[in-house]
Amino acid sequence: MVPDETLRGKYIRQIEVLSQLRNLDDEIRKEAEEMALIWDIEKDFRFRQGLQKGREEGLLSGIDLAITIKFGTQGLAVMDKIKMVADIDKLEKIEDIILRSANIDELTEMIDAIN
Repeated sequence: MVPDETLRGKYIRQIEVLSQLRNLDDEIRKEAEEMALIWDIEKDFRFRQGLQKGREEGLLSGIDLAITIKFGTQGLAVMDKIKMVADIDKLEKIEDIILRSANIDELTEMIDAIN
């Protein structure tokens, strides 16, 4: 029993890391699920970090597809610039820019303007 919720979460994460060394992570996960505590994984820093990374990868994949469909292979040259963008808000703007741009030069100009 640990009175402080943040300490309890810390100890559980430490046990999870150690359990991976002995391939016991499935057993530890099952035990943690049966414990009489509520642990909101969505508040976990690593979960949010992974979610952010997943959103970035999903946006990049969608942008890549949209550029290929709209501009063909010549649009793929722009992807090198876009892949350097790590800000989700900017990536979402780029999605909108792809829809509004009439040609690859206009797309490139608009992307350069937001960076």
